[in-house]
Amino acid sequence: MFCIHVDLNNVNSDTIESFEESLNFLTDSIAKDEFSIKLKAKSSNDKLTELIDKIYITPSKHVLVDEYDKPIISNINDEKLSIDIRDFLKDFYGSLKSADSKLEFVFITGVSKFSKGSLFSDLTIKSDFSSICGYTQEEIENYFKDYLVKISEDNEISVNQLIDLIKQWYNGYSWDGKKFLYTPFYHFLIRTGCLIIIGLKLEHQLFSWI
Repeated sequence: MFCIHVDLNNVNSDTIESFEESLNFLTDSIAKDEFSIKLKAKSSNDKLTELIDKIYITPSKHVLVDEYDKPIISNINDEKLSIDIRDFLKDFYGSLKSADSKLEFVFITGVSKFSKGSLFSDLTIKSDFSSICGYTQEEIENYFKDYLVKISEDNEISVNQLIDLIKQWYNGYSWDGKKFLYTPFYHFLIRTGCLIIIGLKLEHQLFSWI
């Protein structure tokens, strides 16, 4: 099994040029340090495709992208740069789609949800994994039953009322449009000419005792 670990946490994203250069360097370093491969491609998405092709033996190859949204979040106050980086990353992640037959598993982590950003429009997710990043309604009611009862009693409201309040803040995240999860998140809406930050902050407390 081979694992390509792409960690975007320390990629320089001060400008779109420095971001492209830093991502190229990162991809080259992964190829050289982890697989002893020298890449010939010029762009980072072509480098990733080349790396996957060169280590391809069996479909038992995994790709882990850590902090996929870090370059965008680091520049969230710069609308043009955020959009430029988003579009650049879309091509980069799109190379994973073209290598689908050569990859067994792709796992992408981050802290933000992007709506209408088209960042992963080229990628799909298997329905088997659509509920792993959060809590389902059944899990909330089963695993947190004692807490729900205690909190509702302390605040003199019913359990159903409490669940409705929690749902207003933390429910609605969905990968497939069918299963909806309870997940705290920052919700960013990024599109050409418009950058809106809708606050569902991780540190927000619905009640002082949550």
